[in-house]
Amino acid sequence: MKEKYKKLLSVVLALNVMITASACSNRDYPDLSARSYTIKEGDTLSDIALETYGSEIYAQSIADYNGIKDPNLIVVGDEIKLPKVNNFVYYTIKEGDTLSNICMIKYGRDDEEITKKLADFNNIKDPNLIKVGDAIIIPDIESLNMLFPSNPTLKK
Repeated sequence: MKEKYKKLLSVVLALNVMITASACSNRDYPDLSARSYTIKEGDTLSDIALETYGSEIYAQSIADYNGIKDPNLIVVGDEIKLPKVNNFVYYTIKEGDTLSNICMIKYGRDDEEITKKLADFNNIKDPNLIKVGDAIIIPDIESLNMLFPSNPTLKK
């Protein structure tokens, strides 16, 4: 039963990430490590969700997380917190980045196995060829390992 649950969970997570990634593949995503946002003139929670997560469907999550009862009543200048959703964040490739150093920063390791898993997760054919400005999805380590079990042929 536990194995069936793990497989189902991995399929659901993979589908959610793939749908979100394919719908938003050409957007510039901010690094969510700051986890806060200052409301600007004209902002709506839907706009903020689209800008920070790549989808408007997270507007209610932002409202709930911040105790906002009426999403139409947000105040310019207020700082809101951005909840972690779906165990992943978007990351925009910067000058000098490699998948290896991104893995070191996000996972605390940069070996060939974890780099290959992150590349596979983002459908990157060659981990050494990433472009500045491209957005990738960085899942938490547990999700990444569940979706891409260890390969005994790769060294740790």
